[in-house]
Amino acid sequence: MPWSVTSGIVESILLHGLCIALQVPPNMFLVHVHIALHLYNVLLQYGLAAVSRSFTYGEAMVIAQGMTFLTLDAVLFTLHQGSWLRPSSYPVPQRDGIAIILQVGLVLSMLLLPLLCTPLFHTYGTSTPRIVRPTLPAAPTAHFAGLLVIVAIMFIVWTSFLLHMPLWKWMVDTLLVPSKVGVAAYWLGVLAVAVPCCPIVATRFKLRQIVARKLYHVMVVLLFLPVSFVDVGQLLLYNLPGSSLSFQL
Repeated sequence: MPWSVTSGIVESILLHGLCIALQVPPNMFLVHVHIALHLYNVLLQYGLAAVSRSFTYGEAMVIAQGMTFLTLDAVLFTLHQGSWLRPSSYPVPQRDGIAIILQVGLVLSMLLLPLLCTPLFHTYGTSTPRIVRPTLPAAPTAHFAGLLVIVAIMFIVWTSFLLHMPLWKWMVDTLLVPSKVGVAAYWLGVLAVAVPCCPIVATRFKLRQIVARKLYHVMVVLLFLPVSFVDVGQLLLYNLPGSSLSFQL
């Protein structure tokens, strides 16, 4: 049944009755449980309608559930950092800078940006990758670039507020250290060797395309597997743009 205000009221009554029947402890904060329920339903109902050809219903349920908890947690943490929540009555776990960057980046890139760009996708997009669409005209290109700028500004302001320092200063203090510079140098070295070598190997051994693509899979393993034993935080941080971009595509 499609979600509506009426069905939302019925769900709230059923949820509250279930919590009373199960004698849910008061520290469960039922208000937030209700908010999570309705946010999930709204994301599933309208998100799937906006990008109906991108996900199956089951995939949309999983994504909507993850985005619900991610968004609600980000909002509560923001309220906590702004001293708008009493820590004694509602303890919010602290997190490091990398976790903050990842959370805000995922919320904005996977939730806000697709919602803003949905009309653009519907107007100039295609329902199948077999159809090649012409390059976007100047006006919608400027529209899309403007939306990116808006989301980027929101990201900078939000993260700077949560980090209690300008984002650029956090990046300098966090990333310009010997261990992280070494990881970046390793990645550049692997890319410098592997990227030109993959097509050479594929041509030399006359590999089929489906097999040649596995060479790039090996390159990804060489990039990320060693780093996962050294600095997981940096690995997650550098994967954020890729995860966001793959979701957009």
